Amino acid sequence: MATFVLVPGHWFGGWVWDEVAAVLRAAGHEVHAVTLRGVAERAGEAAPEVDVDAHAADILAVIEDGGLDEVVLVAHSGGNMAATTVADRAPGRVARVVYVDSGPMPSGAMRFCQSRQRAYGLDVLIRAFCADGDLQMALDIRWQHDVSTLPIDEYTRVSIDRRGSGVSVADQHEDNLDCAEVLNILLGERFNDGDRKATLGAKERPRWQAYLEKAREGRSGGLIVWDVSRASRDLGIGFELVKIVRDYGLKGFRVISSSTERVYDLSNEMDANAFQDELVRAERQALMIQASVRRAMRRKVRRGEITGGTRRRFGFIDVYENEHHEDEAELIREADRRVRADGFVRNVVNDWADRGIVTPEIMSGDGTEVVFEGGREYNHSKLKAVLLRSVNAGYARFENGKLVGRLPGKAILTEANYLELRQVLESQARGRPAKKVYLLTGPHVGLLRCTRCKSHMSGNANGTGVSKERQDRGVKLHSYYKCAYNPHAPKRRGCLQSIDMVSLDAVITAAAWEWWTDPERLARDTVIHADETRVRELDHNLALLRGRHSRLVLATTPGIEQSLAELEAKIAALAAQRDEMSSPSVIRASTLQQITERWNAGYESRRLMIHEAYRKIEVEPYSLKRQVYRFDSNRIKVTFADAN
Repeated sequence: MATFVLVPGHWFGGWVWDEVAAVLRAAGHEVHAVTLRGVAERAGEAAPEVDVDAHAADILAVIEDGGLDEVVLVAHSGGNMAATTVADRAPGRVARVVYVDSGPMPSGAMRFCQSRQRAYGLDVLIRAFCADGDLQMALDIRWQHDVSTLPIDEYTRVSIDRRGSGVSVADQHEDNLDCAEVLNILLGERFNDGDRKATLGAKERPRWQAYLEKAREGRSGGLIVWDVSRASRDLGIGFELVKIVRDYGLKGFRVISSSTERVYDLSNEMDANAFQDELVRAERQALMIQASVRRAMRRKVRRGEITGGTRRRFGFIDVYENEHHEDEAELIREADRRVRADGFVRNVVNDWADRGIVTPEIMSGDGTEVVFEGGREYNHSKLKAVLLRSVNAGYARFENGKLVGRLPGKAILTEANYLELRQVLESQARGRPAKKVYLLTGPHVGLLRCTRCKSHMSGNANGTGVSKERQDRGVKLHSYYKCAYNPHAPKRRGCLQSIDMVSLDAVITAAAWEWWTDPERLARDTVIHADETRVRELDHNLALLRGRHSRLVLATTPGIEQSLAELEAKIAALAAQRDEMSSPSVIRASTLQQITERWNAGYESRRLMIHEAYRKIEVEPYSLKRQVYRFDSNRIKVTFADAN
């Protein structure tokens, strides 16, 4: 075992070596980390007389006070001068000097340069340097950490074989054990994302990420998977494993496919390239499977067949056989009549909650396990999802505004009633009438707030989507902003206070124009920036689409050109929106002429200027209940964008 004295570079203390020291001590070495005078926690000792000699004295004190001999002196960056001085003054005590990211180098010294100070890399380097023989290297070296003797970890997740048959996690694990026995491999930790399917664009796989972190730390000898594509059906993540092996110099790191007993040594360039080729093949296969599934789904729909899902659903005992649950089917019909009559889903939700109507328990197809426990109350979104199912009208799917794929048997709802119901519910999507965008609400707009609930208010139109009969009787649309949603309240219901939309929009618009044209504000030449939230959203979406495009161009699936063309058109459209957000007309309007031109450019331009003028708009509750439909401007509190 060796004795190490670790010297940090400029501005760092001995703590910078903690990770290195931990690994060395675990290997049985004696380690001393030095903090030099005048830096880090000893900054209070800084003085004009503290120089290289003083720092050398600090290192010598550690060596002499500890009675250390045959010291391996490791110096990082600016610590090299003090270390060189110590080696010169105490040659009998210093056996070797290792310079990390530093120079110039004296005769007999070795230089080690890398972008990261990783403990295992330094450990290997130091052990190599302590071997017999003097070394003198003027060039950087590439270190490698030999992990070939470490156990091979296992990764499993939901998968299918080449024939499209399912392969359970348990079967994968059993195959991995058999392969390890055949190849005489010592298995280590098991990482399982059993609930994460092998699909493109799948959600993050936490155990896979945990394994990658272990690989970065040099604590894994490799990975055994049921199939190489299990390493990732996503090229970006799979290639990351290769990058980790290269960046961290993991010699002997292997990926093993238990289904083929194929071994890839990723520290070998030929094997690494073969592994990457297999990942490309896997993604190409995934694209082909997706296209095949879409075609199969369309065929089933045209034939009038259910395309997937559980047999038991609310209203159905067996949806595939069109066997109705009569009590639940009658509830769907009742809800359909009520929503088409008054346009409110909330009333049905509250009624069902009072009557104790809850979600049903759903079993797997073979009836052996519970897929969904049930027993939960229906909220607004769940009830809408139940009512909007095309199977209620006796069709397999609703797409492009039409019911497609007539199912055999009797339907719960008539086709006409279903289409009217759908029109009512879709007209209320996101709290706005069809073909209307409210001035103060909408996606990424959080200006309008309720002071009582501290939540955002949404636009509503009382009577939107009501039946033609009620409209003929003179029912009028009354647009207003309403506190309908509070995530912290029971059933997530807001206090339901409202304010007239037309009146509020008029007041807010007039005040925004006054703010924009205020001489004092113009004199300050305030720069108004575009909606940063929208810019971030565009940047995020562009990054996702461009990444998808870079993978799609590798595919050789017939007809892939059409998908590429559609994707490129979407990227171009988003890029044009992003460029528009960066144009001078959007980013700033600092003169009265520019402000006027932009204000008069159209509704959307004016709406954006109104959003830019305010930091927030708050609505106070009514003081008297009888004033519920009377507009009161005293309820409005605004904070402008330039407010302190």
